[in-house]
Amino acid sequence: MSVLKLHYTKLQFIFISWASVFACAGVSWAQVEDYHWPTVNGGQLTLESQPSEFITGLPPTSVEADRLTGVRDEYMEAEGNAVIIRGDQEIRGNYLYYDQVNDEVTAKEDVSVKMPGVFISGDELKYSPSREIGEISAARYILSETGARGEATKLIFQGPLRKTAINATYTSCDVNQEDVYLKTDLLNLYQDKEYGVARNATVWFKGAPILYTPYISFPLTDKRKTGLLTPSYGQSVQNGFEVTVPMYLNIAPNFDSTVALRTMSERGGLLASHSRYLGKSFSGEFTYDYIGDDKKFGKELIQGESRSYYALSHRQRFGSQFSGHLNLQGISDDTYFKDLSSDLAKTSLVHLPREIGVTAGGTDWNGSARMIHYQTLNFAAPPVQLNPQINLGITPSFGYGFESESTLQISNFDKQNQDGAFRTILYPGVRYVYENDYLTLSPKVGLHYTNYDLDTGVTEDRTLPVYSLRASLAFERDVSLGNADLTQTLVPQIFYVHVPFEDQSNLPLFDSGLSSFSLLQVFSENIFSGGDRINDADQLTVGLTSQFLDAESGVERFKITAAQRFHFDEELVVIKSTDAPRTGNRSDILLGGDGRINQSWSANTLLQYSGVLDEIISHDHRIQYKPEQGKVLSVGYRYTRDVNEQFDLSGQWPIKGNWSTAARWNYAKDSGKLIEGLLGLEYKVGCWAFRMVANRFITGQDSANRNLYSTSFFVQLELRDITRIGSDAVGVLKQNVSGFSDN
Repeated sequence: MSVLKLHYTKLQFIFISWASVFACAGVSWAQVEDYHWPTVNGGQLTLESQPSEFITGLPPTSVEADRLTGVRDEYMEAEGNAVIIRGDQEIRGNYLYYDQVNDEVTAKEDVSVKMPGVFISGDELKYSPSREIGEISAARYILSETGARGEATKLIFQGPLRKTAINATYTSCDVNQEDVYLKTDLLNLYQDKEYGVARNATVWFKGAPILYTPYISFPLTDKRKTGLLTPSYGQSVQNGFEVTVPMYLNIAPNFDSTVALRTMSERGGLLASHSRYLGKSFSGEFTYDYIGDDKKFGKELIQGESRSYYALSHRQRFGSQFSGHLNLQGISDDTYFKDLSSDLAKTSLVHLPREIGVTAGGTDWNGSARMIHYQTLNFAAPPVQLNPQINLGITPSFGYGFESESTLQISNFDKQNQDGAFRTILYPGVRYVYENDYLTLSPKVGLHYTNYDLDTGVTEDRTLPVYSLRASLAFERDVSLGNADLTQTLVPQIFYVHVPFEDQSNLPLFDSGLSSFSLLQVFSENIFSGGDRINDADQLTVGLTSQFLDAESGVERFKITAAQRFHFDEELVVIKSTDAPRTGNRSDILLGGDGRINQSWSANTLLQYSGVLDEIISHDHRIQYKPEQGKVLSVGYRYTRDVNEQFDLSGQWPIKGNWSTAARWNYAKDSGKLIEGLLGLEYKVGCWAFRMVANRFITGQDSANRNLYSTSFFVQLELRDITRIGSDAVGVLKQNVSGFSDN
């Protein structure tokens, strides 16, 4: 290769000539034929070269610098604001030496490397852009996807998306905050697999080491990864001091599991597991908890025995309109939840279902079949078990506004310690529907037939005609509330039902009960659930519904409904012969509202008022104020005359500076007892948070009818993207405080 050597005087002439041409733009630059690397004294030079044979297939290399010198296809030296760009790689430095033969860059002074997912700066660099191997000294790195950063005495590039840092730190704190970081002898970053590994690692908090581990693996993104999770600690009156060590198993992309060993000073060790799986046509969850020898439980019963709990939920899709489900639950003893669960919903369970079923459907029909048994706790009366129950709905259209609304149900009841029955319900019906822009009219006629084949050999049946009529009008108008443009709808509606009386006291009772008086029940044909009782009725329900819709999107913002039922004759059918029939010619008035008032306020309310007694029978109100994340207040009040009166208050709110609080108070005024109480404090600064929570909830009553409570304390230090130390305070807060946020 020939090299053209330029004399200083000629170089001076070329530079002055080009500078005079572009003087008006204030730009000074030089360019020669592409087979020369020039020497430029001042200005900025940009060159592009095609890949040599050594790097065939790689993108072209672009070089910028104040001064460039070199030999084409051999080497290049760049000085002053030098940068080499190849594809998505960018190398900067005050001095760059590029060995084109070996495709290797040596850089000094204010060195930086930018590539997908990471930015690295340092003092000196030796690096091969094509192989992505090399090293940089006194390195400082930032992971662009998560903002995590750190320093290292040396960072080694080990190929695409893989790096090793020597004597490194790792933190997700902001640049101006150094409260939390991980210090390690060796840090491997596997960006291709989205996780990191640190050896001989120490977690530093506020300038002091608080946790050491010879090995720790952590995710670089939200991708799941097998590994030990942070242990948690806790204290409760019933179980004593607790330590839980969990492990996450990422078994497959569609299958994972969490296994935890929970050690309790008062009881012993409990192994808890929770697994999830997902396929194209199925999904499910499986939970299994086991304690081999509960010391406290065995002592109370003067025996030692194991205790366990399992729950399996499986959903299967066999086709576009054919699916199945499985729900199995069971525990070893009646007091398992009370002793070992911190979930109030579980401690109040009485029946654990064991159900299997299938559903199917088509254009004009739908059907289901299920078999359900129960494990009954606390010596409660067992419910009726189904072996099985089959449902079929037929809804074809006959044209001219006529359509079928017919159902068939076949049930095989197995009532423990009592006689069961084989029950068949056939309910054919025809409905006519007339609709236009403002009116809907829909009369229906049906014949409800029920047959019982009792285990005693006795056969009973019932046949009742059912007549009904639904009608509604629709009005709307544009309104403005504050700065919101809304569409308000007003829909008055009526629902008439006529069913003649038939004495049903001789029929058995398997699955029927009086349905709760609600906005759903007041517009239904039957006030009883199940199929053992059909109310006699000559009644008219009148209702009025108003919706407030977003004028642009049509999304419902709020809805208000009022309804009342009027009776034209006495109703005599009751659940049991000892029950008193309904009296009066009108029902209570129902008034309900639900939705979001504005961006901060939402509400849900239902009120039942008796015009006869001139008294509120029940009301349930819930209102929430949430102006932003971390600020939420919820108020709930429930009252039912002569039954209960409860308050439920919860919230999360900043106190001062970095301090905030969260609390819940669920109190039954009628019985004068606390249902559940919680108080938590949180101190949060950037990348770490400290939480303290006290929780107390009722679990039942002892033999002397004294209330039994479970009291627990949770302390947690969260170091963002590194670990959580202590007990699961966040989980308890999310479970009890509606709208709680830990972000």
